[in-house]
Amino acid sequence: MNKQIKVRRVIRETPDAITVVLEPDPWIDHYKPGQFINVSAQVLGEVISRSYSFSSTPGVDDFPAITIKRVANGRLSTQLVENLKPEMLLETSQPMGRFALKEDAEHSGGLLFIAGGSGITPLFSMIKSVLKTKPEKSIKLIYANKNEQSIIFLDQLQRLAKESSGQFEVIHLLETLASENLLGAKKGRVNAEVLVEALGDVPSFSAVYLCGPQGMMESACLSLNDLGVDPSQIYQESFSAFNTTTAPINEGVARVTIIKENGSEQITIPKNQLVLNAILNAGIELPYSCKEAMCGTCRVKLVSGKLVMNENYALTDEMLNSGFVLPCSGLAVTDELTISYL
Repeated sequence: MNKQIKVRRVIRETPDAITVVLEPDPWIDHYKPGQFINVSAQVLGEVISRSYSFSSTPGVDDFPAITIKRVANGRLSTQLVENLKPEMLLETSQPMGRFALKEDAEHSGGLLFIAGGSGITPLFSMIKSVLKTKPEKSIKLIYANKNEQSIIFLDQLQRLAKESSGQFEVIHLLETLASENLLGAKKGRVNAEVLVEALGDVPSFSAVYLCGPQGMMESACLSLNDLGVDPSQIYQESFSAFNTTTAPINEGVARVTIIKENGSEQITIPKNQLVLNAILNAGIELPYSCKEAMCGTCRVKLVSGKLVMNENYALTDEMLNSGFVLPCSGLAVTDELTISYL
């Protein structure tokens, strides 16, 4: 279920990124730092839905806002970045996602944020929240980009660091340095050597938050592990497709009962196929969009049986506890499943 929200303002952050300030609305006002909404629109007659994180922060910013970066071959992101204007309507989901600041009252260390490109968006929201609510917490941000022109929120980050009285430090990593390196940026990418040089005693951090390209996050995790950071203190957001299977793959078939508004249907599917794909392949129409466990469009309630998900970037703990699952990411474990869209 989506709702149309009016665009209040469009801010050009970089040549390829905009921040979309939205009008307040109960549909989205309850978001938390780190969460996202799905934005849906027609592109050449096809409805496309993509996830965009909040760059605004509840209790800090007056209006909710998301930041969108145009990606290569990104049909929806290109359309939005090039055409969005104030007063237009955006069709959005409610806030979603499990990526959020963790309670770390038992830890005395500071917080480390590592971002790549548009991965700064949810981290920017989190950082502003920490600056407002935890003035005793030291914060460091390592932000990797191609060049200075591609840095999203550059002026705002510099201002926050300047006004934080030493609480917040930004370390820029760039593939190409400007002739006048006024930012004091370092050349290179995220790796163990860069982390040691920039941070010194890395394990003193109580939590590390990562968001960016999958390759960068994998490299950062390996480097942090090598430096002695406890993996349980590393949290990450991903907008890349999952390509591994962690759920148990069983042979045989499962009978699935699908409950919808116009009645119910039954179908037999292979247990070694993702539930959504198997149902769609049988010609039954179900709601879906990304098919990558990120947007939550295919969310359904599991009434009976057992379905194990490979990945979950969309469902909150509250949703999971209420019985919701993502069939795009799930494999049937039991011989019978009942799922409901009511």
